[in-house]
Amino acid sequence: MKGSLKASLEALLFASHHPLSIDAAAEAMDLDKQTIKDALGEMIQDFESSERGVHLVEVAGGWQILTRPEQAPYVEKLLIGRRRARLSRASLETLAAIAYNQPITRGEIDTLRGVDSSGALRTILERDLVAVKGKSDRIGRPLIYGTTATFLEYFGLPSINDLPQLEDFAALVDRDAVEEEVSSAEAGDAAAQEASHDEDAEAPEIENDDEAVELEAGLEALDFEEEVQESPPPSP
Repeated sequence: MKGSLKASLEALLFASHHPLSIDAAAEAMDLDKQTIKDALGEMIQDFESSERGVHLVEVAGGWQILTRPEQAPYVEKLLIGRRRARLSRASLETLAAIAYNQPITRGEIDTLRGVDSSGALRTILERDLVAVKGKSDRIGRPLIYGTTATFLEYFGLPSINDLPQLEDFAALVDRDAVEEEVSSAEAGDAAAQEASHDEDAEAPEIENDDEAVELEAGLEALDFEEEVQESPPPSP
């Protein structure tokens, strides 16, 4: 029974387009969660004890069978020309600002980056890497943003608590695959800043100076190049 249990669980892992949670596996197989946990533990050992090109990894609150890092060169050659759209540097910089300072308003993101971030923010919102998490208690109740389960899946993180040090964030990013071009939405950031009367248009100061300094230092370590010039503030 145990062998067939692991075989069925492996089939679910392959069939799932997203990390398979223990709850979902237990429901699909009509078993208790502890049985699923035990089977996953045995499967991890099975993968590690044999020369396999894949391994079982905990990602974003679930489990996935992924190719091993050492097999990346071969996988990349196979998938050349079929890669998913990558994030631009502006989007990655905005994403880092949110990930390491969430919950955060758009105005605070702009303050940290030194440029308007509306286009880059729109891009990562559309890709479900971040989401609106509520409203700030500040005057005007601006929206606050945070990362999503898709963000964890994108970077292969079990939870947000597993984020590396900010200066090491670049290790999670395939720098060679990052598109150099800024998307048309991001290229229009300066124009959007003048036209928008978003509640976050006036960027507030970051309350925690130490946190702001740390984040700015981390962004410099990532060697991001500013792709959007700061536009003049909107007329009153």
